[in-house]
Amino acid sequence: MAPALKRFLAVFFLVSSALWASKADSSFQRLAGLPIIAYTQETKVLVGATTMVFFKPNDFQPYGDQIDIAVMRTQNKQNRLTALWKSYWFQGKVYAENKINYRSWPGKYYGNFSQEKIDAERYDMLTLQVDGRWLYGLEHIFPWTGWLEPFSWGVEYDIEYNSAKFANKTAANDIIHSGNRVGLGISIVRDTRDNVNYASTGSYLLWRQLFYPKQLGSTHEFINTIVQYCHFIPLFNHLVLALGVYGQGTWGDVPFDRLAIPDGTYQMRGLEKGIWRDKQQLVWQSEVRFPLFWRLGGVVFAEAAQLGSHFSGLLRSPVKFDVGMGGRFVLNAERKLNARADLSWVNQRLGVTIYYNEAF
Repeated sequence: MAPALKRFLAVFFLVSSALWASKADSSFQRLAGLPIIAYTQETKVLVGATTMVFFKPNDFQPYGDQIDIAVMRTQNKQNRLTALWKSYWFQGKVYAENKINYRSWPGKYYGNFSQEKIDAERYDMLTLQVDGRWLYGLEHIFPWTGWLEPFSWGVEYDIEYNSAKFANKTAANDIIHSGNRVGLGISIVRDTRDNVNYASTGSYLLWRQLFYPKQLGSTHEFINTIVQYCHFIPLFNHLVLALGVYGQGTWGDVPFDRLAIPDGTYQMRGLEKGIWRDKQQLVWQSEVRFPLFWRLGGVVFAEAAQLGSHFSGLLRSPVKFDVGMGGRFVLNAERKLNARADLSWVNQRLGVTIYYNEAF
């Protein structure tokens, strides 16, 4: 454990000390740049850089627009380029997130959760994806009903070209992979959090469902549904109790990389992504957050997950646990945007996750 703990601390403080930021005036941070030195079980050491451009909010925006551009390469020779644009339209009535994601991604396929397969099939995957959502506040449709103010609904879209080549071509015949994925769906959100990046009170509810029919150009027809609920409770001395549940269900001819998979970064942190996968998953999350000094903070957390091929099997499946602690470093004080480093015990081994943005 000692070498892993040293790596955990060294990388976290290296990330913390690498921050640079630019302010046009003393009250607003317009630009932040961060050399990314991260670690997950899937990628091992990850290096890169991200630039975040912040725009001042106006009277119609709770937050200003934001553009994130990140370039990454991992120890496992995985490459990724991501551009994300968060924006507000029509005097703040519409909120939009649009993302472009390119990946050249060698990985390992372990089979599904019920098989508990140990041997992995190696593959090389190339993807180009454009996805996003546009949300419209329901209070603008029904202004006389004040209780609808936290609700919004909108359109989700997902367009991806995917090419995966397996080292074992015989095994690949039994795995659904590659092809075009073109999905369209809807989402409903209820959000009363005091901050989207680091909430200390309020709650967040998301329901989204995307359909991938062949009529839209999808190679494989499937459905993906996600339900997420998070609740944040202020305690004493600025401590915050965060509770969450994340459920995902997939139906149809689902490509292996679109199955329900705890990603090891946002769910069951420290787990190698892909080592558990099935058609459905349920993840319970809890965390206590606390400030330390200057820009540093800490967390202790516990998570539990179940996976299965159908709902009844999901509830009967064994429960897997994840417990740990972590550190936080504030990248942008106005927006409470943090870099995080989490050390966990998951799947009977030590896991490390160093990333930015909270797990939930």
